[in-house]
Amino acid sequence: MGSKLSMIQTQALVCKNNGFTLLEVLIALAILSVGILGVVKMQISAIDGNAKAIKYTELMIAAQNQIEQLMQMQYTSVADGTISLGHSDDDTIPENYTLTYVVNTVSQYKQITVSVSHSSDPNDHPSATFTFIIAQDV
Repeated sequence: MGSKLSMIQTQALVCKNNGFTLLEVLIALAILSVGILGVVKMQISAIDGNAKAIKYTELMIAAQNQIEQLMQMQYTSVADGTISLGHSDDDTIPENYTLTYVVNTVSQYKQITVSVSHSSDPNDHPSATFTFIIAQDV
C-alpha cells in the first residue's frame, strides 16, 4: 500500500510540471512585445536616417555641380553679387529647394559661397553650404 501511495504522489508531481501556466505565458508575451517594439522603433529610426541621408546627398550633388560650373568659368566672367536658382533652372536642384551663390572679390581671388536650402521653411529641412575660392589667372 505504501508503494502505491508514493507512486500516486510521484505521478501527481509529474502531472503538475507538464506545460506552462497562464501567468508564465502572459509574462513571456509581455517580454516578447517589449523586444519587438524596440526592433520596430529601431527600424523606423533607420528609415528616417536613410531619408535624411538621401536628401543631404541630393543637396551636395546640386551644390557640387554649381561649384564645378563656376570653377570652369574664366575669373573675369564670375561677377560679384548674389544669384538664386530653383529646380526649374537646374534639374539637379531638388524640388522646393533654392541654390544661392554669393561672389565676393577679395584682392586677387574671388570667394564664392554656395548654399542649398529649402525654399519655404529652411529651418525644418536639411541644407548645405560650401565656400571656395578661385584665383585670378597670372
